[in-house]
Amino acid sequence: MEAIEQEPHRAKTEERIYNLLVELLKKKVYLNPNVSLASLCTEVGTNTAYLSAIFNNRLGGNFKTIINRYRIRYAKMLIIRRDSSIQAVYLHSGFVSRSVFYAAFKRETGWTPKQFLAHYQAGDDHLFDFSLPV
Repeated sequence: MEAIEQEPHRAKTEERIYNLLVELLKKKVYLNPNVSLASLCTEVGTNTAYLSAIFNNRLGGNFKTIINRYRIRYAKMLIIRRDSSIQAVYLHSGFVSRSVFYAAFKRETGWTPKQFLAHYQAGDDHLFDFSLPV
C-alpha cells in the first residue's frame, strides 16, 4: 500500500527535477567546461543516481552524451555563423580540449568540423536540423 502512495510523489519529483534540468539546458549550462553531473545535482536538488536516470530515461543518453550533444549543436551553429575560427570553436562550446571536441564532433555528426562546414556550404539540407531531446 505504501509503495502505491509513493508513486504519484515520485512522478511529481521526477517531473520537477526534469523541468529544472531543462531550464538549465536552456540557459546553456553545457557551455561551462566544468559542468558535471554532481554540479547539476546541486542545482536541481537530487543525487547523481536519480539525475543520471533522468538523463537516460527522459533525454535518451547518459550525462556525457547529452552534454556533448548540446555542445556539438552549439558548435555547429558557431561554425555556420563563422563567429569563430573552427580552431577556436571548441573553447566557445564548452570543451576543454581540441582532441575531445574533434572526437565528439565526429562521433555526433560523422564529419570533422571542416568537413561539416564544407557540406553545409554545399547545401546539404539535413544539416539544418538542430533538434535536441528538450
